[in-house]
Amino acid sequence: TAPTGEAARGSHLLHFRTKRHTKNITILENRASLYTELGETEKALNDYNTLLIENPEHQEALYCRGLLYIQLQNYMWAEQDFDKILEVNEKSVRARLGHAILEKMRGNYDESERIFNYLISEMPRDWILYEDADLYFMMGKNARAMADIEKVFTESEPTANLYVLRGKIKLAQYEKERAALDFKKAESMGYNKEVNQGTS
Repeated sequence: TAPTGEAARGSHLLHFRTKRHTKNITILENRASLYTELGETEKALNDYNTLLIENPEHQEALYCRGLLYIQLQNYMWAEQDFDKILEVNEKSVRARLGHAILEKMRGNYDESERIFNYLISEMPRDWILYEDADLYFMMGKNARAMADIEKVFTESEPTANLYVLRGKIKLAQYEKERAALDFKKAESMGYNKEVNQGTS
């Protein structure tokens, strides 16, 4: 039977708080991503730190914070974040991608190449290109991001997420009209802005 009286009100309040908490986390994720794109590294780190206080095993936050630590040359902290992801998910490709970038920045080119070669052998080429494009975009290297994303469009069937990423890159390159077309195409393919971007 359905709860009544105080039980019903308690259940409704719990549902409301859970929904609000989930939306707040989504907003934090997207604000941290925006700060990263704007080069506001400290603000982005603060948001990722808040996310990780709420959920220390938040893989996306760990990955993104690790990349920011690489930019700041805090290589030990970056390594700890990527290692934490592997503790949670030993098959995480993003954690290994993070390690490959980290070793490259440390000057350990042989180890970096070994990890990249492993990823290429294990994962479809279009997936690797997508992840590379996403990574370059997060690091503010929009021209390289666009080069990789266009290869994915050429070599595979475009998905909604692919259009969204290309739209974000175009937006960062001040191509607002072309970006809007990609976002519209993504929505026509079922992309939900509220779920995926934390907007209403």
